[in-house]
This record gives sequence, structure tokens and C-alpha cells, in this order.
Amino acid sequence: MDILSKILKHESQVFNEYLVKRQLMLQHLKNVNVSLLNKNQLNVLTHDIKSIIDPVKTSISEIDYYFTNTDFKKTDNLKKSDQLKTMLFLYVLLNQSETEDTEETEAPESESVSVAESESESDSSSSSEV
Repeated sequence: MDILSKILKHESQVFNEYLVKRQLMLQHLKNVNVSLLNKNQLNVLTHDIKSIIDPVKTSISEIDYYFTNTDFKKTDNLKKSDQLKTMLFLYVLLNQSETEDTEETEAPESESVSVAESESESDSSSSSEV
């Protein structure tokens, strides 16, 4: 199987799965009684649907880009991909560092309680001495 056939097969599988999931989502949406949702729930629903639709909009834009790059010499998408990988790497690295810092600086709860109790005891003993 050549590369073009593999790409077309993969694309077909992805879109078939998308179509099935989309139909399930639309059926489910028809059963959602929006009037029973509070403001927060409606906001969540809206953002959930937006997160489904926005990648499709991005895909449309990428198809437009594809037609402007028919000689396959533009490298904008490669640069974007590299930038995205770098940002994700930094996010993971910073998030991991933040987690480690938090774990190192937070005292165990029992230790915090005993320190607070001993401070409280020393305060009450010094006030009783007066």
C-alpha cells in the first residue's frame, strides 16, 4: 500500500468515526431540556459544543491552507507544529516543577497542626504568666 492510499484510508476511518459520534451527539442534544439547565450548566454545555465545533473550523482553515500550498514548499504548519510542541513541553515542565515545589513546601497536615497547637500553647502559657 502506497503512502497516498494509507493517508486516504486513515482519513476515511477518522471521518467515519466522527460521523458516528456526531450523530450520537445530535441525538443526545435533542433530548437535553435546555430550559431546565441553570446558567452555569448552560455555560458548560455551550463550551462543550464549542470545543467540538472549533476543531472543525480549524480543519476548514487548514484545507484552505492546503490549497495554497499545492507545491508543498510552505512550511507554516511545520513551524506552528514545532511552536505548539515547544509550548506543550514548557507547560508540562512548568506544571511538573510547580507540583514538585508545592509538594516540597507544604508541610504534612499533622505537622502543621502540631506546630499551630504548640504556638497556641506557648501563647496561652505566656498570657497566664502575666
